[in-house]
Amino acid sequence: MKKFILSALLPLVYFLYTIFPLATFAVQPPKQRISATAQTAASGYACILTDDVFFYPTRDEKRGLFLLPKTYYVKVLETSPDFCKIEYLYDDTYVKKLTGYARTSDLTFVDYIPERPYLYYLFEVQYRIDETILETDGFLNELTVTCAYYGDYKIGSELYCYVLRGDSFGYIPKPTNISYEENPEYAEHAPPTD
Repeated sequence: MKKFILSALLPLVYFLYTIFPLATFAVQPPKQRISATAQTAASGYACILTDDVFFYPTRDEKRGLFLLPKTYYVKVLETSPDFCKIEYLYDDTYVKKLTGYARTSDLTFVDYIPERPYLYYLFEVQYRIDETILETDGFLNELTVTCAYYGDYKIGSELYCYVLRGDSFGYIPKPTNISYEENPEYAEHAPPTD
């Protein structure tokens, strides 16, 4: 009798298995889901939505190099709960790519590749030497240098900007005529609000 029941149930179990394979009921472990999310964030971009997001040279928030421009993006290379390893700008005639860190909580991760992720802003700085010091009657007393703007840095009430001038990075007093447009891409990709 047991053989009869087994021989009748076995084809039924086989039939049900072919219709509903066990693999479809498998649930992905949470650890794999987290790692897939981290991988997506690490290979994407994050938008800067506030005025107080620092670019740090190391995973230490004791001293940021400069404030990243609001509404622009950073490329995310690695993620962790406290800091993300990021890339800002690219190598060109006037700019150089910087690799550093930003606090993870300050970044807004996006699932698209921005068309214009970085602020590319060049301006000229003129250096003048007083003719009375040189005693040269105006010969070589003025020098104009092109600077690439990376971001602001405030010390007390003074505002400086972090720039690349030739091959050297550094701070200069922020000229009053520096202004740039905000990047509208994040707002364009945001879902409409009711």
